Amino acid sequence: MKWLKRGVVFLVLLAVWFIGWHFVDAHALPVRLDFGSGRFIEIPLWKALLAAAGLGGVTLGLPLWFGLIRARLEGRHYRKQVRRLEEELHGLRNLPLEQANRESIEGSS
Repeated sequence: MKWLKRGVVFLVLLAVWFIGWHFVDAHALPVRLDFGSGRFIEIPLWKALLAAAGLGGVTLGLPLWFGLIRARLEGRHYRKQVRRLEEELHGLRNLPLEQANRESIEGSS
C-alpha cells in the first residue's frame, strides 16, 4: 500500500511538471508591463500569468484564512462557555440532593 501511495504521488508530480513545462512553452512570448510613469519591464507571459494568479490567491486567501482563525477561536470560546455552564448545571442538579442528605443525616441523629 505504501508503494502504491508513493507511485500515485510520483505520477501526480510528474503530471504537474509536464503541464507546467507545456504551459511555459505555450506562453513564452514576452509582454511589456507598463507602470504608467514611462517605466516598463518585459517579462515572459507565463511569469506575468503566474504572478497574477499568485497575487489573486493571496488577496483571496488571507481574508479567508483570518476568518477561519476567527471562527475557530469563537468556537473554542463557546465550547469553554458551554463546558462551564454544564458544570454549573450539574452542580445545581446535585445541590438539592446534598441538602436532602444533610437533613436526613441530621434528623436521624
